Amino acid sequence: MPPARSPEKRVPECIFKAGRQDLVDFLGAYFNCDGTVTNCRDGVAEYYSVSRDLLSDVQILLTRLGIYSKIQPKKGRYNGKPHSSWRLLINGQDLVTFADSISVLGTKGIKLQEVADKVRGRRHFPEYDAIPNGWQQYLKLGKGWHRSHTKVRVDKKYAQGTARHIVQKIVEIENNEELRKLCNPDLIWERVVKIDPGGVAETYDIEVESTHNFIAEGLVTHNSELVSHWFPVWLLDLFPWARIILGSYQDDYAATWGKKVRNTIQANSDQLRVRISDDSAAANLWSTTEGGGMSSSGTSGSVTGKPAHVLIIDDPIKSREEAESLTYRNKIWDWWTGTARTRLNPLPWAPYSVVIVMNTRWHLDDLPGRLLARKVDADLARYVPPWKQYKLPAIALENDPLGRKPGEALWPEKYPLELLYAIKGETSIYDWESEYQQAPIMKAGNLFRREFFRPIEVLA
Repeated sequence: MPPARSPEKRVPECIFKAGRQDLVDFLGAYFNCDGTVTNCRDGVAEYYSVSRDLLSDVQILLTRLGIYSKIQPKKGRYNGKPHSSWRLLINGQDLVTFADSISVLGTKGIKLQEVADKVRGRRHFPEYDAIPNGWQQYLKLGKGWHRSHTKVRVDKKYAQGTARHIVQKIVEIENNEELRKLCNPDLIWERVVKIDPGGVAETYDIEVESTHNFIAEGLVTHNSELVSHWFPVWLLDLFPWARIILGSYQDDYAATWGKKVRNTIQANSDQLRVRISDDSAAANLWSTTEGGGMSSSGTSGSVTGKPAHVLIIDDPIKSREEAESLTYRNKIWDWWTGTARTRLNPLPWAPYSVVIVMNTRWHLDDLPGRLLARKVDADLARYVPPWKQYKLPAIALENDPLGRKPGEALWPEKYPLELLYAIKGETSIYDWESEYQQAPIMKAGNLFRREFFRPIEVLA
């Protein structure tokens, strides 16, 4: 890549596509040049640079290795003049993981290992290892019951949330599936400090195996968490008059996202401009003080009378069994054509609305399959733009949207290629192609059907 001035430096694009060893070698070489180790209580390893974008890129690379870090500004003087720079900090057990994963040379490497050994195994609860305030709404038995019967105290509202291991105790006692999702170690929880408009860009149909995460402007998130939770928060803070409808396979599941969006807005009223109207704040239907809002329902429910500038369809089909049913697929299609689509209102700056569909491709004839097969007259293209499809198979194929070479794994740190092939070996081709490759095939075959063949006993 061409040379850049120090404040404009970035990690080369090829590093984001590299395998684990190349990634580790790059991070080690950079730390050898521009890294330091401090022997404080929890230990600190830090990269430093005058380019915040460069450190943001490094932060994403560290996330691939399961290492959490944070970026802080640093003010000082250089040659007698004020000087601003940035520091990317790694401490606690993340520093231990860093030292075990990254090879650092010389005295710097020796010091890194010494500091890591000092804090290894020590209890460490950084901000991301706490569950944000608001999780108590999912309690089944109540705080008082736990205080009396299990001695687990959750009375305080800590500034950074409640330590994850405390909530995990309640999860096991209550066998609470909602809280279990919040305690998932793959989730990093942080307080939303500020949301700035980033312009208008195309939104894509996201098809990806269900446990993968994405990084969006530094936020690690699952596809549903990104599109059904944070996207509405961002949109309504930017355009509080906008109306959003979210549809899913079940009323309760859809209402969960409506509740999350509402609670996030209410909990961050000091940072967000949008406000929830006091007289309309139900989980499945609420409004903003400027006439916008969000309604949520299952695909068997009604959204009649509720307009939408943005329609989000998140998992309209719950399971393989439903996807196999022509009756159920027709039911979803009828909901789309007869109910959901009729509620779309054009955006003020465009003659169309925004529709986002996310789901596992269980079947060729599912909702995305029918939408992608739709033909639009050229005269109507201005009002009905073509669908954009964003598909990330577990094992890369030709022309991969991420630039992977054919045969490379999507998330090798969590699902290495060897594991994916082991799963493939124990899974039918029918399930593998749909659930992992997002390329559903017909059960009878796409080219050759079972009835085309007949057995013969002897060749003449």
